[in-house]
Parts: sequence; C-alpha cells; structure tokens
Amino acid sequence: MCKVDRRRPPVVALLGVTAFRSAFGQPRAQMGWQESPWPNTALYVAPNPSGLNAHSSLDDLAGHYRAIALAAGVVVDVH
Repeated sequence: MCKVDRRRPPVVALLGVTAFRSAFGQPRAQMGWQESPWPNTALYVAPNPSGLNAHSSLDDLAGHYRAIALAAGVVVDVH
C-alpha cells in the first residue's frame, strides 16, 4: 500500500512530464489531468519549476499550479 492509498488526497501532482511518462509507462502523456490509478484521487502532471526548465513561462506555471490548488480545495485569491 502506497502513501496515496493510505492518505487518500483529493489530488496528486507530479512535477515533470518526463518523470511521469517514465514512472507510469505513458510515453505520449502531456501536461494536465491524467487517468488516476487511485480511486477518488485526481492526478495532474505539471511542469517542473526547475530553472533548467525553460519551456514554461511564469504564467504557464501559475496556471498549472492554480488548477492543482483548486482541485485540492485550496481557496485561491485572485487579484
């Protein structure tokens, strides 16, 4: 039994599509919502925020992380 099975979070976020593709055996996966292997837990793949990742703008990163926060029930204050 893994930690996700024990804790049953509303959402799991994985940072980095390359890591997700390797770990879940889905070589064509894209960023965003994925089919989750855990009942009642959503699965989202977001860009890795590493400085080595030049593919994502700050706005792009913020959009992905906002989607994750909302799915987790976090109240997001928009100014």
